[in-house]
Amino acid sequence: MKNWTRCALALGLLLGGCSSAPTTEVPVISMGEFFPYTLLYQSGRQGTFIPSTSPTAPYGGLDREANALEAIRSNPTNLLYVDGGNLFVPEGATDIKKFADQAPIIVEALNVMSLDVFAPGPSDLTLGKETLQKLAKQAAFRFVATNVMDENDRRIFPAFQIVQRGKLTFAFLSVLPEGWYGKSIHATSVKSALNKWIWQASIRADFVIVISQQAEVEEDRKILDKYPQVKLVVGNDPRRSLDSPEWARGRLLLDGYRHGMFLGKLTFEYRPPFFGFYSEPELSRVQALRLEKERELASIDDTAQRSAMQGVLATLKQGHPEKRPSGASRFIHELIPLDRTRFGKPNEVSTLLSPNSPQILPEEPLGLPAGKEVSDEDQTGL
Repeated sequence: MKNWTRCALALGLLLGGCSSAPTTEVPVISMGEFFPYTLLYQSGRQGTFIPSTSPTAPYGGLDREANALEAIRSNPTNLLYVDGGNLFVPEGATDIKKFADQAPIIVEALNVMSLDVFAPGPSDLTLGKETLQKLAKQAAFRFVATNVMDENDRRIFPAFQIVQRGKLTFAFLSVLPEGWYGKSIHATSVKSALNKWIWQASIRADFVIVISQQAEVEEDRKILDKYPQVKLVVGNDPRRSLDSPEWARGRLLLDGYRHGMFLGKLTFEYRPPFFGFYSEPELSRVQALRLEKERELASIDDTAQRSAMQGVLATLKQGHPEKRPSGASRFIHELIPLDRTRFGKPNEVSTLLSPNSPQILPEEPLGLPAGKEVSDEDQTGL
C-alpha cells in the first residue's frame, strides 16, 4: 500500500470515523503480487437452522454448514465468512419472542463456526434494538449496519467493519431500504449513507464489500455503478439466486440461495492494481450461451418474442465481459449444497442445537427457494 494511502488513513482517523479501524500497521503490498482468498457467504436464512424436510432439496442446517467450513478451512487459502442478514427471524413472523429466545443459541453456534461479519437484515430488526445489541455483545463476530439508526438518530452498530486477513485489509458495509423497522429502528437513505462512509472505509482497506438487503437487484447494480471503490456486492433479491456471479464494470454481484440450504463460495486471486475480475470457465460458458441466444433470435419472427430474446442478450452483454480484462483477478464460484452425505456428521454445533431443536422451517415442505428466478444464466454454475 502506498504512503499516500497511509497519510489519508491517518487524516481519516483524525477526522473521526468508525471505531473498528485497525490499530496495527497495514502490510505493504507490492504491485504484481497476487493473493488467494475465499469468501463464504449466506443471506436470507429466514430463521431456518436445521435441514430442509423437502424430498427434492434436503439441504441446509447450521451443523452441516459447520462441517463444510471445516473442510474448506483445511485448504490454507485466506478465508472470510459473512452472513448477509435476515438470519434470526423469518419475514412476516408474529411470534417474535420465540425467535428472540433462540437467537443466543444461534449466535453461540456462529461463534463456534468463526463467522467474521454479520449484517442485520429487515427481519432481524424486528427483534428490537436492545435484543440485537445484547446479541452483538455475545457474538465473537462483528455486526455492521451502515444506514441503520435508533429513534434518536444514534448509530446502533458501526457504519463499517475492518477485517485484516493475510496481507489484505477488507472493509464491510451494509445497507437496508430506507424506512422504519418498528418503533426504535430506522434506516436512512442508502445513497446518503454510502456517500458518507464509502470513502472513509476505502482509505482504510484494500478491498471494499457491500452487503445489501435492498431486495432489488437493480439497486445493487447501482452500487457497483456509482462507487468504483466497491469490488463486490453480496445481494439479497428474493426473486432470484445466482449460481454464477453477475459482472458489473469488472466487479461482482453475488446473490445466494435462501434458507441456508447452499453455502456460497467465491475463491479469487486478488491482483493489485485491481483491473476487475474474470473467470475462464465463466467466460467460455457465457460466450457459448450468447451464441446460442443469437441463433435463437435469428429464427424468431414474433415481435414480442424477439423483444424478449433481445432483452436476454442485452442482460448477458451488460452482466458479463466479452473477453478477459488485461491484468484482471481470477475467480471461481460455486454454491455448495449442504447435503447429509458429505456434511451430515454430528459436531459441536449439532450439540448446541439439539437440546432446543427449534422447528422453524416454513410449514409447507421447502423445495428450492420461493421465487427463484429461472433463467438460462442460472442453469449452470462453475
